[in-house]
Order: sequence, then structure tokens, then C-alpha cells
Amino acid sequence: MMDTGELLDFQRAQLERWPMAAANFKALEGVETKIFRVGDVGVAVQYNPARIASTSAKVDAVSLAKRPCFLCRSNRPAEQMAIDAGDYEVLVNPFPIFPVHFTIAAKEHAPQLISGDGCRRFADMLQIACQLPGLALFYNGPRCGASAPDHFHFQAVEVCRLPLFEWFDCGLRIPYRVEHGCFFSIYDGVEWLKGLFDELQSLPENFGEVEPRVNILCRGYGNGVEVAVIPRRAHRPDFFGYGEGELLLSPASVDLAGVVVAPSPEDFNRKLTAEWLEALFRQTCY
Repeated sequence: MMDTGELLDFQRAQLERWPMAAANFKALEGVETKIFRVGDVGVAVQYNPARIASTSAKVDAVSLAKRPCFLCRSNRPAEQMAIDAGDYEVLVNPFPIFPVHFTIAAKEHAPQLISGDGCRRFADMLQIACQLPGLALFYNGPRCGASAPDHFHFQAVEVCRLPLFEWFDCGLRIPYRVEHGCFFSIYDGVEWLKGLFDELQSLPENFGEVEPRVNILCRGYGNGVEVAVIPRRAHRPDFFGYGEGELLLSPASVDLAGVVVAPSPEDFNRKLTAEWLEALFRQTCY
């Protein structure tokens, strides 16, 4: 059993040992943020140049085959520590989006698929979320923002950093499709996801996919768990890139939870507008 306090102590110990990661967490103190109104909600845009490797990651099969898996224990930096969590290991994310940021990686090198083996991985995600009050877990599908689609993992950050859960609490209209549920039984949550995946699998964008394109977020909620599933049309918008008339935006769970990460200073300072964000959501979500 893990608890939130244990993880926070672990992060402090890890940053004392790993100067590179400590420098990236320290850099968050200078991160700039802008708020744009998109429909009923305020979307934050965070300028975070350290995230450029994740935003621009090449996740095609050829590129993955050429690089060692950075989540496998044998390939991790010597400074990186881990907490054993059954079938998983908890790691401090060395390229954080927020002041608390963990990766929860499977011990085995297995694909980033949450629906396999009767959605066992999703059941694990819900169980872990219930153990970690104050933290939210999220899953990026293999074609929905995961920079390591070859190795199964979740991530965890503080719930208070994700506006999506506040949007739910306030009953705001979210400008893209989000499937939302609260469950007092892990079994009920799993059955709900199975039914939703059956529906989403019939969408043309998911033709030939092993599982539907989704981002999933959850948090412990009272005596149960609250879940959000965001179905995806596309991995990236057609304007993704470095050139004129392009922006380096590649949305994943955090972006769709209300904090869009912009690693390019040009995009953040000059290009980004509410209209660009509307186009981002329109092209990549439903």
C-alpha cells in the first residue's frame, strides 16, 4: 500500500540525489502561464521549454525501435530511484509539468494499452487512485500523447493542478466530449469503461486500432473514484510543427484537463490565441 505522504517524501529524497531532475523542478518556479477563455472554461497555457522532448517525441514504430526504453529499469539513469508498488514502480518524472509529478511504470516492458486482459490495467489505475488522496492519475493512450507508447505507465500529479475536476464540480460546459463517471466499486468502473470502449471502437478514427484513442484521468472521490475519459480524433492537429502558421502543440491528458503545455517561446509569446486553442480541441477531440 502506498500513500500520498510517502510519495512526497520520496520525491524530496529523489531530488536531493538527482541534480538534473532537481534543476527541472526548480525551473517550474519561473514557468509563465496565460489564461484563455474557450467557451465556458478558462484554459491555462503553460510555457515550459523542458517539455519539448515529450511534445515533439517521435512515436512511430521505427523511431521506437531505435531508442532504448527509458522506463525499463536497465535503461534508467543511475540517479533515478523507484518505489515498489506491486506490478509497478513509482518514479519521479524528471521533466515535470507541475511541482509534484510521478510516473507509475509497469515492471514488465509491455505496450501502452489499458484495455488488455479485461481492463486489468484500468482496475489497477482506479485502485492506486483510491490510495492516493490529493493526487490525480492519468493515462495517455499510445497515439494520444504518450511519449513511451512501448512501455505501460500512468502518471500522477496533484488534483488541484488540473482544472478539469473543478469544471466538473462547477457544472461548466466543457468544449469537447468528456465521458464522466463516479464509482464506488472498481468492478463497476471497469464495466463502464468496457461498454464505452465498445462504443468508441466503432468510430472511423479507431478503425484498425487495438483500443480506442483516449486520454483517461481519475482521482479518489469520497469512498469511491471519479473518472474522466476523453475520446480522441487525432494525436496532433494538422498545424503541428515549427514553421510559419504552425504551433508545437501535442495534446495529452494534462492539456485536455485545462493546462496546455507550450514548449516554444514563439508560440507562447506571439502565436497562441483562444482561436488556436479552439482549433486544437476541434481537430484532436470530438
